[in-house]
Amino acid sequence: MKGNTPEPLDYARWGLALAAAGVLAGASPAVASYYAPAKLFLAALGAAWTWACLLRRPERSFRPNTPLDLPLAALGLVLVLSTFFSEDPAASVVGSYSLYAYGLLPLGLCAALYYGTVCSGQNRDPAPLLRACLLSGLAVALYGLLQKAGVDSLAGLPTYLPYGRLTSLQGNPVYLGSCLLMLLPVALHFALAGKGADRPFGGMVFLAASVTLALTLSRSAWLGAAAACGAYVVWTGRVRARWVVLGAVLLAGGLILVVRARPVTQSDSMRLHLWQSSLRIFEEDPWLGSGPDTFQSALGRAMTDGYLRTHGRLTSQNSAHNDLLQVLSTTGLAGILAYLWLLLGIARSARQALADPARRDAAAALAAGLLGLFLQAKLNAAPLASFVLAALFAGLLARRSDARLPRAASIPAALYCLAALLLSGLIYRADAAQMAAIAHADAGRHRQALNAYRRASNLNPAEPSYQLARVRLLLNLAKAAPSPDVRQSLLDEASAAARRSSAWRPASVIAQRTLAVTSLMKGDLIEAERAYDRALRLDRGLPGLLESRIKLARRRGDEAKARELESSLATVLKLTSPPAPN
Repeated sequence: MKGNTPEPLDYARWGLALAAAGVLAGASPAVASYYAPAKLFLAALGAAWTWACLLRRPERSFRPNTPLDLPLAALGLVLVLSTFFSEDPAASVVGSYSLYAYGLLPLGLCAALYYGTVCSGQNRDPAPLLRACLLSGLAVALYGLLQKAGVDSLAGLPTYLPYGRLTSLQGNPVYLGSCLLMLLPVALHFALAGKGADRPFGGMVFLAASVTLALTLSRSAWLGAAAACGAYVVWTGRVRARWVVLGAVLLAGGLILVVRARPVTQSDSMRLHLWQSSLRIFEEDPWLGSGPDTFQSALGRAMTDGYLRTHGRLTSQNSAHNDLLQVLSTTGLAGILAYLWLLLGIARSARQALADPARRDAAAALAAGLLGLFLQAKLNAAPLASFVLAALFAGLLARRSDARLPRAASIPAALYCLAALLLSGLIYRADAAQMAAIAHADAGRHRQALNAYRRASNLNPAEPSYQLARVRLLLNLAKAAPSPDVRQSLLDEASAAARRSSAWRPASVIAQRTLAVTSLMKGDLIEAERAYDRALRLDRGLPGLLESRIKLARRRGDEAKARELESSLATVLKLTSPPAPN
């Protein structure tokens, strides 16, 4: 957009850039989950900003007419239906805590950002938005390198590197690799085809991102990055395909040598058993699945013996580590068909853009980034940051159009983004209250901690970890209460909090276990028994849960039930115990 005065569509570009920068670099030590709430809020803020600008000048924006229109509509319908029948509707709407990637809220934001990119005409000149993505990626890469050097550049964020693997501002090496691999072909495009300052800028980003990605030790990210960069140089005609194949063979050989020295073991067999368990979840409800982003709760009852044997007692997983199985298990056959249709639509958009000589180089970089993510997602989970980048890249690939967008289409999109912004703001405020409560509790300021726990629970009643922390403090205070009346008041509050958590999240083991413990403290053995039994139906791999239920069975004089549970406990302990040393 040319001119001295910025137009609304220029401001829309800034909103898209904010969303990209937010999901890449957003983090805050003021919240309990340092990364996810900030990223979700900034993505929502960027989407709301974009659509507010589009709403101001709908006659200057463009009507969507892309290969993704029908697939997105079909996938959206399936997600809504699957959420309606979900075993955990609250999780399906918002997404799982500390990830916020697979629920209706984050996926809807990605769709809004896709159409915001298309309708604001950014696909006419993708360079400004891509510069913003690369600049944020550079900051993330450099922060990761500072981490490796032991520099605490942002006080309050964790500095521990698991197995020495970089996490940067994603908090997870796999998530970091998933983001950076998408930016590598874009940086390569700037370095090879850019003009002026874009060339050294692209080269600097490519170098920093490559080193940081290598230090994540994420094999799936290495694979995706190699495929993405190789696809870019082939699609732009800079290198013949046979040389890329030869390079891929040599790279694979090198990776095999590196992997042999990699400090993480058994990950391949663990992943295979996880995939088998995913198919069990699908078999329970093959049509609409367990519900969007309910994989973690559904896995508890579907995990195979092999899964327990390889994962031990750390049984929690919030994704299938394979996008196709994730979609299949949580949204069923309807979901996987819509998702495959969406992937075909993206491929069609890429083919159309690559066929246009004026757009070929930039389109090759965008399509290569999406290809890299596609491959990486077959072995590991992808975070919200990767989904947002994918939405922006797909929007930049979309076919150009001069058709006007009616205001009737802009208003619902703007209202959705505003609602998403308000909800994500509540999630952020709740997590900030939870962080304050943890700080007060650690310092022994129990009254302030309790008030902050109450605030967190009220702002986000659907998060069971908030209620669990609150109930634990209430029960500890009840044990030391100076009078029976004070003790009873604390127990009543704990019981109410536990019941509320169970009502919001009936498929959460945490919620059911919290209710069981509070019921025991109040002497309601029948309610405790029911809550424990619900928890055991939700997760078969928790020895501590079985041990608590055995004690309760004996307390109620049910010896037959205690022996039955002891048999189950023996099986779980045998499967989850580490092998004896030779």
